[in-house]
Amino acid sequence: MLSDIFGVTGLYILNGLVKDKSIDEIIKGLPVKRLRKKAPEIREAIMPKLDDTQIFLLRGSLEMIADIRKRIEDLESEIKKRIATRANDMRIARSMPGIGFISAVTILAEIGNYLDFEKPKELVAWAGIVPTVYQSVDKTVLGNITKHGSKHLRWILVQVAHAIAHTKDSKLKRFFLRIQARKGYNVAIVALARKVLCILHHLLVNQETYV
Repeated sequence: MLSDIFGVTGLYILNGLVKDKSIDEIIKGLPVKRLRKKAPEIREAIMPKLDDTQIFLLRGSLEMIADIRKRIEDLESEIKKRIATRANDMRIARSMPGIGFISAVTILAEIGNYLDFEKPKELVAWAGIVPTVYQSVDKTVLGNITKHGSKHLRWILVQVAHAIAHTKDSKLKRFFLRIQARKGYNVAIVALARKVLCILHHLLVNQETYV
């Protein structure tokens, strides 16, 4: 019925209960109109009356959620102020598929000065998303990624790769599918994350947007 009890509609219902509104009042004022058609289900799901203890605990939880959201808003505002000096780098990063505001900020913050890395392969090695190499007498074996460098950078790049893997169609998606067919999903995701970072390094160094 509700995909997120702490979303706009969920919080509206919870606040209505705390303010001792009737179920009919709550349903009538639902911010999402289509949910009003589910009035019987909502009426059945909502407890008819909360006692004083339940209202006290619920009010405290809602105040805590409001405080956390305010803190998040303050942090996001501060981040936007600090990243303003790198507006063009942000524009370039966000031109790539799968990269939004948070992922762009995280990647740029973790990399620092991308000019410190002469080539993309130096950056991906620093980020720890290159395979470990095992050398024997007659062959070279590639193992798991080294995981050197920032775990936050690796994590956000993997999230970007997941987002690209779920897009409808693109060159990067097709790259992912080719690797997945041979090596499986997890290996393909890491390979895609590595490719994203290589492309992004090229774009940032040359101050070009992704096409």
